[in-house]
Amino acid sequence: MSRQEQLILLIGSLAAILARMFFINFESQDYILFLSPWYNYIQTNGAFHAFHSWFSNYSPLYLHLLSITTSFPLNSLYVIKAWSILFDFVGAYFAYRIIKRAHPQSLLPALGFVSVLLIPTVVLNSAAWGQCDMMVASFLLGAVYYFLERKFHASFILLGIALALKPQAFFILPVFFLGWLRRQYSWRYFIYLPLIYLLTIIPSVLAGRGVKDLLLIYYANAVGRYLSAGIPNLYTWFPSAMQHFEFWNRLGLLLAMGVIGAACLAVYLRFRDRELPDGVTIQLALFCALAAPFFLPQMHDRYYFLADVISVVYFFFFVRNVLVPVAVVLGSLVAYLNYLYGVQPIDFLYPSIAIFLVLIFLFIGIVTSSGHTPPRPVPAPVSSG
Repeated sequence: MSRQEQLILLIGSLAAILARMFFINFESQDYILFLSPWYNYIQTNGAFHAFHSWFSNYSPLYLHLLSITTSFPLNSLYVIKAWSILFDFVGAYFAYRIIKRAHPQSLLPALGFVSVLLIPTVVLNSAAWGQCDMMVASFLLGAVYYFLERKFHASFILLGIALALKPQAFFILPVFFLGWLRRQYSWRYFIYLPLIYLLTIIPSVLAGRGVKDLLLIYYANAVGRYLSAGIPNLYTWFPSAMQHFEFWNRLGLLLAMGVIGAACLAVYLRFRDRELPDGVTIQLALFCALAAPFFLPQMHDRYYFLADVISVVYFFFFVRNVLVPVAVVLGSLVAYLNYLYGVQPIDFLYPSIAIFLVLIFLFIGIVTSSGHTPPRPVPAPVSSG
């Protein structure tokens, strides 16, 4: 690592910490109504006995991590945010490693590290909102990195941890199914996903909480009668869609599966007999992370977060396409400002149109990408995990 790169990383890290200090005392409604009471409940009942009962609709893994610090006499606002800020740096590190594969002798990976840390929604998510979306995103970026490195055990372990934290990790699961279709690894690697979730709920099970309740927690959270919650997506265009909820709910599921499936199929067909370039993998991951919250029903205001982060990584592979991360991050930022500060600088219709145009642009890029890689023999099926 050159001295220039070290300097960029140091100055960028300091700038990122300073930016977060401006929001560190802000108390979001999520903190007041949910995060703080959960943290206090664990403190009051003990880091083990608290998990005997249902007191939060978050996955047990996140709450188990929080419980590590509940024994210390520290302000819960700062502790909760410290966990999130820590993972901002973990996510930026994996972004750095991914970009490093494309630019090994360049300062671009260091600039990518800093850029991820300074994405407005990343700063606000941890430092203002106190949310843990970067925990999920950092493990997903790690999973993508090891996927590119062909270290599939590590990749699926990190993917499993991300899924154990939040179901939004499913957004880029199609990328890993594509790897299986290309016979890069056995289907047995997918066993990591439920296995890791089962391992993460053990503390709660030992504390006495029902296994069925823990296994169905994602399903319970998914049951609701709304199409969108504060996010500029497809349903912004149809304000009266709730009058036909069942139709739009099913249509949204079909659209999401259809467009993501079509993108994966296009990649599979174009690169069936060739190495899959890193750039195409990142492009597909961004498409999936953006298309899922755009088309799926019951999405929330933070659900473009993964796309925000991947869009910046994408930029360092496709530097001419700077409008892609700009449109994605600004579209997401509008939802953040609306929730955190009650400010809506523009109507949600405009960012939803911008994101839709980005999806079209990405899809065309996926379909027409050549990757410029030489043909390779089709590998034999993997016989073991």
